[in-house]
Amino acid sequence: MSIQLAGLRSHKDVLTSASVILLSYAVVRFLVKSKASTMWKNDIPRLRMPEEVGRLVDGSNNGEALPECDIVIVGGGTAGCALAARISEDPNIRVLVLEAGGSGKTHLELRMPPAYPRLFHNNEIEYDLYTTEQVHAAGTKRYWPRGKVLGGCSSMNASIFHAGAPSDYDEWAQRGLEGSEGWAFSEFQKYFLKFEKFVPHTLFPNVDSSLRGTSGAVEVGYFGFFSNLSSKWIEACKFIGIPYVPDINTIAGTMGVTKLMTYLNSMGMRVSSETAYLTPDVMKRPNLTIATYAKVTKLLFDTTGGKKRAVGVEFARGKGSKRYRVKARKEVILS
Repeated sequence: MSIQLAGLRSHKDVLTSASVILLSYAVVRFLVKSKASTMWKNDIPRLRMPEEVGRLVDGSNNGEALPECDIVIVGGGTAGCALAARISEDPNIRVLVLEAGGSGKTHLELRMPPAYPRLFHNNEIEYDLYTTEQVHAAGTKRYWPRGKVLGGCSSMNASIFHAGAPSDYDEWAQRGLEGSEGWAFSEFQKYFLKFEKFVPHTLFPNVDSSLRGTSGAVEVGYFGFFSNLSSKWIEACKFIGIPYVPDINTIAGTMGVTKLMTYLNSMGMRVSSETAYLTPDVMKRPNLTIATYAKVTKLLFDTTGGKKRAVGVEFARGKGSKRYRVKARKEVILS
């Protein structure tokens, strides 16, 4: 909101605009909460509850076999939703996702990017975590919100798209640690191209679309209001020798000033991992099940042959709730 108000002429304009924004927010919130409203209702998928996908752990099942699937994905966050959609493309693989929170589509504040800070410290939506004491923050602990909702942090962040500095990826690969193979930016870039659907904008003709993905699930580009402050800031940086970089998400790197891209659709609504990957068509797949309010509390292991292998999980709605179990024939993925 501060950017949108930057070009206003007086405090009276600021108060008027702020009042309009608050009134608009209140009206939309009323419509969404109203039972008569059908906004987004048809877009919310059929989600399961813990008792629908697991077997109760209470000793009353008389040796009954655990319900099974091929893949159990623990956590329906940013990566979990993408994994669920990709793996379930094979109709012969049964996938179960266990998410500790609910759907981000049911919360207005998560659909409207500027409103997401209203959900900070809300234990229904996020884990309300804090860092350890930080040397470079005067020894204080810093608030570190992590999404407890389908889509994870992609459902409650600032919707800014930045792939990161290529040199960081190259450094990870050069360290030669186990699992670092393939992390060089030149190798990793193909996954950025695969996941994104870059939407060109006439105000930014210098962005080379040939270097961007165009057929992925996640819309990326320049959307919404463009303040004069942004262009003046860029000009000021250029004046003191900071180069203008049309796109900081390519192999060219991040050194310079640019206008940041966002994860928003043409309606100005958030594009999260949930909305991008768990589409209505994906949710109709008979081999994909998404269970919400299912917090995994334990991994189940098979130690045959002296080797530990994860073969299932135990989960519950919350602390002190009934516990359930499910078995994975192929793999348990901690996402």
